[in-house]
Amino acid sequence: MYLIKRRLANLLSAVAIIIFSCGFAQSQDDLRLLTEDYPPLNYIEDGQIKGPSVDIVKEIQKRLNINTKINVYPWARGYMMLEKKDNVALFTTVRTAQRENLFKWVGPIAPEEKFAFFAQKGSGIKLSNLNDAKKYQIGSQRGGVNEQFLKNEGFTHVQVVTDPMQNFKKLISGRFDLWYAGFDIVKVISKKKNVELEALYVASSVKSYIAFSKSTSEEVIKSWQNALDELYKNGTIHKIYSEHNLSYTEP
Repeated sequence: MYLIKRRLANLLSAVAIIIFSCGFAQSQDDLRLLTEDYPPLNYIEDGQIKGPSVDIVKEIQKRLNINTKINVYPWARGYMMLEKKDNVALFTTVRTAQRENLFKWVGPIAPEEKFAFFAQKGSGIKLSNLNDAKKYQIGSQRGGVNEQFLKNEGFTHVQVVTDPMQNFKKLISGRFDLWYAGFDIVKVISKKKNVELEALYVASSVKSYIAFSKSTSEEVIKSWQNALDELYKNGTIHKIYSEHNLSYTEP
């Protein structure tokens, strides 16, 4: 009788482990992975999603045996889905104090980036501090960390659009005076258009992560973070950035 009870207990324990594992795998496969077209970290080229952050996410998927497709959305829409829906992961997402408790985080997956007010070369605009910029019309990204920063700092003359290329064109055409953006995106677009922009004042510095819906289980977050940590340890992160001709001093 004792032997039968022991075997039954072992069987039930094994079944519980299988059920838990299946549920965990199911929760991973249910994740909706979202990104945006925002070079150089994640972008569309020849109909394909590319960029170092995309490669990092795909490497994590391999290690966790996840086959979820990565979908590209305008930033504001992807961010709204992250806020309002379960099982959503959005990258590359800047982690700020304002966003800290809205989501769960895995990262960092990108180098620290500086954000600044940019103007056309020879504009004559001079900025010594944030208040100097408040009298000008400023372009920013709708729903992005840059728009949130400007609102928090009391800026009122802000025009927002979804696509950074739109901001570039509006700046060049004189529809606003300054563009508040990260150095990376400005560098990519300026090089593509062969137009030099001038950084007048650096206002903030940020790090980027994969953001998950607040309801995401701790098991999922831990598995993703562990997989990412392993990519740092074995040199994969450095290799990925090197393949994209970008540098990254790993944390």
